[in-house]
Amino acid sequence: MSATDGIGTAPGVEPLDALAAQVRDQGDRIERLSMELANLADERRAPLPAAPAFDTVPAAPIETASDEPKAAATPDGTVPEDEIALLFAGAMDSGAAWELMDRLRRSGQLDAVLARLSEYAAANPTDADAQYMEGVAYIMRLQEVGASFEAGPLASKADAAFDRTLALDEDHLDARKSKAISLSFWPPIMGKGPKAIEQFEILIEKQQKFPVQDDFAENYVLLGNLHLQAGDQEQAIAVLEQGLAAHPDDADLASQLAALKKQ
Repeated sequence: MSATDGIGTAPGVEPLDALAAQVRDQGDRIERLSMELANLADERRAPLPAAPAFDTVPAAPIETASDEPKAAATPDGTVPEDEIALLFAGAMDSGAAWELMDRLRRSGQLDAVLARLSEYAAANPTDADAQYMEGVAYIMRLQEVGASFEAGPLASKADAAFDRTLALDEDHLDARKSKAISLSFWPPIMGKGPKAIEQFEILIEKQQKFPVQDDFAENYVLLGNLHLQAGDQEQAIAVLEQGLAAHPDDADLASQLAALKKQ
């Protein structure tokens, strides 16, 4: 069977053209996935106090107790080694780690650090955070390759890293959400939608054991959207109603539910 067998096409559209369109769509999904995953961990961090309004830029930044340790920037814009070492020392929260990974990607250092993270994860198979950080690095690498032939293997490696994390710590919310979102951004032809729904359902069940965090309400919205994409509007409404009952002050949940009920 060829790669184009079984691909539904519109009249007059060649199978190879349809396959190319799906590959381009996968690239768009990967890019959106990277942005979503980078944002989700940042949302999990405690918000900083609002800065006072200034007519001019203050002479020095305002320090807060929640600031992550950071090394001085290098003249060439690369991330210094002592800051990279914080990834391996477990001295960064998830949001700071995502930010650092993005800086490594933009500075051209990601491949080298990914290789080191993979070695570190292999050498420390019982360290859940080590497995998770490897998965994060693979997701960042996905953003670089886009809709290339490298995307599939990288996505599989990221998913495997998140699976190893969850095998060690089934309550690792960051890994659970990363896995759920990554599954949701696969092209429909890959049939990952039901697995993404399952992971979001598990995530919502698991998060009940923790103090409320900023992105807990968002997880209901994401799950509802997946049901809607699958054509199940009734279940999407049920999920949003469940979310609003748990988070009655969340404006996004309320607006999403109201809009869906008007359809």
